[in-house]
Amino acid sequence: MGRSEQPPDLKSKVHFLITLIQGILIISFGWYGLSCWRSSRMVLEFERYGMARWRRLTGALQLLASLGLSAGYFYPMLLFAAAAGLSGMMFFAVLVRWRIRDSLVATLPALIFLGLNLWLTLTTWPSGGVLPAIRP
Repeated sequence: MGRSEQPPDLKSKVHFLITLIQGILIISFGWYGLSCWRSSRMVLEFERYGMARWRRLTGALQLLASLGLSAGYFYPMLLFAAAAGLSGMMFFAVLVRWRIRDSLVATLPALIFLGLNLWLTLTTWPSGGVLPAIRP
């Protein structure tokens, strides 16, 4: 069996995992994006981050990325673009958390979302994926 060939059960498991992670990210970033616009708690959080002026833009970008992840079910390039954009956002979210000296526990959600988005980006890379052996 060559590198590009893979057992059908692995391929279906990876496809299921991509779909599951995609769904989790759609809900999470859609909710967070809306919260940035509607929640007084988010106003206080962004002030704590020293990023108050970026709250609405962050929310709008996360809502757009959530829509991109949703459209990614039909247009894989949008899935890749949204996951890559969210990877960048989560990378900066981790940096902000470290800059304000948040605990590891407080930083953990951003790290987890960074990891999930990076994995999704790498497995949906348009040219066949950085991880072609497991790409569906």
